[in-house]
Amino acid sequence: MIIEQAIGTLLDETIAALSVLDTYRLEELETRVSELTASRMVWSVEALDKLQPKLILLGEVMRLTEANLGVLRRLPLNERRRAWAL
Repeated sequence: MIIEQAIGTLLDETIAALSVLDTYRLEELETRVSELTASRMVWSVEALDKLQPKLILLGEVMRLTEANLGVLRRLPLNERRRAWAL
């Protein structure tokens, strides 16, 4: 049960950090995920069912973030500077 809560919290925090492109927070979360993985805690298959909606939401946020970054990369540099200067 504890591992499911920890993973659920990590998913929520990751979604929130991606929503505002908080790279510092994402790096912190990456460290926490590494620590959780290193602990080799076992979790149940039922936990996956409970976490599935969060995993789907995270996947969608990541897809949209990647699409938005792609649009930004395609903008000419001069247009980016004017848009961000506002």
